Amino acid sequence: MGASGGYGSTESVYNEHTQLNNTRSNWNTNLSVSLSYTIYNGGIRKQGLQVAKLQKEITGVQTEEMEQEMRIPLRQELDFYQVRQEQLELAVENLEAAGLNMELSRERYQNGTINSFNYRDVQ
Repeated sequence: MGASGGYGSTESVYNEHTQLNNTRSNWNTNLSVSLSYTIYNGGIRKQGLQVAKLQKEITGVQTEEMEQEMRIPLRQELDFYQVRQEQLELAVENLEAAGLNMELSRERYQNGTINSFNYRDVQ
């Protein structure tokens, strides 16, 4: 879109050679406005829209990939934590069993059922 305007004037004055005194005045004004809109541009708008849609899909896929990449280490850490919890439970059970075994062995040693060598093995 564009706009333009103009103003102009001309005036004649006394000429010494012809000795005429002609005074003329001309006033000129103009104003113009132009508006343009491209109706067909070779499919650039349609192509741009298709590119934008593809970029949106690509971005969505990239986001999903990043989420998956973040979930993998998190899942590994959770699995590692669960394994360690199970190992802790087993260690506590082993400790309790060892304590019970030690108590029983001490009673057997005091009763004379086992000798000092067997009692040392249990310790």
